[in-house]
Amino acid sequence: MSQHVRHEFRRTHLPNVGRSEKLSARVSREIENVIISDGLRPATRLPTESELCQSFGVSRTVVREALQHLAARGIVKSVAGSGSYVAASSLADLERCLTMLSRLSADQKAFLELLDLRLLVETELAGRVAVAPPVACVAQMRQALAKMRASLDDHEAFASGDTAFHRAIIDGADHALFGAILKPLSPLAHRYGLETYDSKSTLEGAIREHRAILSRVTAADPAGARQAMSDHLTSSRRHYLLLLERDQRPRRR
Repeated sequence: MSQHVRHEFRRTHLPNVGRSEKLSARVSREIENVIISDGLRPATRLPTESELCQSFGVSRTVVREALQHLAARGIVKSVAGSGSYVAASSLADLERCLTMLSRLSADQKAFLELLDLRLLVETELAGRVAVAPPVACVAQMRQALAKMRASLDDHEAFASGDTAFHRAIIDGADHALFGAILKPLSPLAHRYGLETYDSKSTLEGAIREHRAILSRVTAADPAGARQAMSDHLTSSRRHYLLLLERDQRPRRR
């Protein structure tokens, strides 16, 4: 590690954090700040535990807890007998955060924002897949659509097929960042579906819209695939707003 980075660690001052925050959490954040602010590259070796103890004026236990926390988040990699190093960057942290969001957040605002995101991203992905439709992607889309057709009386299975259809397009586009954003949000999309399947005609409409997307993809029609996906997600958003409006109307006695 460069002398500059060691100096940054040495002059770090930790105020009394009291009971509101563990000291190890504060130390881990300070180490992370130095890694980010100095742009440390993967495989850069961090100071030893003893040096970090001296830098922050804390015990070895606190430093070890801080490094373990950073390792769990994929920021630092510890090598037995060698020390701790800056870990190679990955999308794992983003996926973990979005997975947690997807499993916990299920209110009206979250559903609408999810649709806005999907309208922007999935519309483009459908077009990209249609440029040269991968055989496996098309097969998965067909299989998912068949499951939807066979599940008109089983909303849970229908939602699973719906989610699998869109997942096939995400996989087929083979875009790591978009995949890391959309795949962890699948549980939220699944719950959204269950919230909006209010009638058999709604499910039949969804099947027609998915069939149109599949048709444009298999025809290798990027513009048509984008339009079909946009039409589907726009229709889905409109339907959800109508459901919300209906639920908010005064009920007759």
